[in-house]
Amino acid sequence: MRPSVYVESSVVSYLAARPSRDLVIAAHQQITRQWWSNAGSRFDVVISPMVQEEIARGDPELARERLEAIKDLMVLAVSDAVLSRVREFAGRLGLPEKALADVFHIAYAVVYEVDFLATWNCAHIANPHVLRRLRDLSHEQSFFLPTIVTPDSLLED
Repeated sequence: MRPSVYVESSVVSYLAARPSRDLVIAAHQQITRQWWSNAGSRFDVVISPMVQEEIARGDPELARERLEAIKDLMVLAVSDAVLSRVREFAGRLGLPEKALADVFHIAYAVVYEVDFLATWNCAHIANPHVLRRLRDLSHEQSFFLPTIVTPDSLLED
């Protein structure tokens, strides 16, 4: 059985973006393209309606490219369990209101017990303080906690 990975919107955005002149962003774009090129053969890659919604925004040409990149991926369904986790996490993770979409991404990965949550969002998702709060909640309530990583962690050896 292959491991599963929930791909958050920032990964798809780096995949289908104009080349950046910022060296860090350019490196993230290159790593994302490298990982994406064989991710489907190594992982069961999944997304949520939240990912679809977020990547459809912005420049129409790039939005089309992003949507094309994910067209064959499995989309996890909205469920009462996801909505319940969103409400709980929104109150307990200490994230600002503007980060509600990020809470949804975490909730989907938790509820569907996805092995990895891949993100470049280190402000609200792959953030050590958020990860600590999630770990503490997971221990307190005994729920599955995915491994939250940036795509470079999922590159082949």
